[in-house]
Amino acid sequence: MKDIIDYYEILRVSYFATSEEIKEAYRRKVKDVHPDKVQGNDEDFKIVKEAYDVLSNEEKRRHFNDILFNATNFNVISKVSYKKEEPQENYSPQSNTSQTKSKTNKWKIFAMVSIGFCIVLISLGVWGFDYYESQIVEVGKENNTLIQRLSEAENDNSVLDSRLEDVTKENLKLTEENIELNTELSGVLDEQELKNSLDSNKSADEITSRYVEEYDDAFTQGSSKEHVKEIMGTPTQLMQRPLGGESWWYGETAWVNFDSNGRVEGWYDTGGVLKVK
Repeated sequence: MKDIIDYYEILRVSYFATSEEIKEAYRRKVKDVHPDKVQGNDEDFKIVKEAYDVLSNEEKRRHFNDILFNATNFNVISKVSYKKEEPQENYSPQSNTSQTKSKTNKWKIFAMVSIGFCIVLISLGVWGFDYYESQIVEVGKENNTLIQRLSEAENDNSVLDSRLEDVTKENLKLTEENIELNTELSGVLDEQELKNSLDSNKSADEITSRYVEEYDDAFTQGSSKEHVKEIMGTPTQLMQRPLGGESWWYGETAWVNFDSNGRVEGWYDTGGVLKVK
């Protein structure tokens, strides 16, 4: 059976040692076995250099591992004494390998726990984002509904304003027609009174004298604004007529209409308020 030297045992490193760990172990070992040292010798120095030469080269180390780990006809031995290496007197490649595996397992567990924690945080973040996004969508829908209702209310207000304007115009038109009718009615009444007077055999001189007698305390067709104001006083309400002229109101059921020249052209009185001929 052939002998094979365990270079890992020579440098006292684990079978999974890195290049840096191998280099550091070589520097430490070569100081102990160097021929210039009291305890050193040439044979141990050569073996240490040989071990470092093999293990520091990836290809040589891979070939050596194939022989070492699959050795059946080889007797694995160590050629270097360890009596001077007190800090590592209890060293063994197997124990170091176990420690390395234990550390690796701890790091794996820590990594798995960290990954799980990160997954939980990401899940919470995604859930929170979806929740707040749904809330934003709901608020947007409510805002759109309010805007739509406000637009409908504005449209309704526009329709009401249009209707109110139409009603106002219609009221003005009816007021004008009413004033014209009252004016015509006043003229008809005057004519009827004159006719009645003539029919009762009253002379024109008598009628004229009656009007003259009443003129100081009454107004009639063609009277001026000053005369009406002198007799009736200041009106309770004054309204400009759309077609020109004015309407003076006395109370709620009596008014006098003036033309654009400021002359009486008609009146209306259901309560006997006006002093008119």
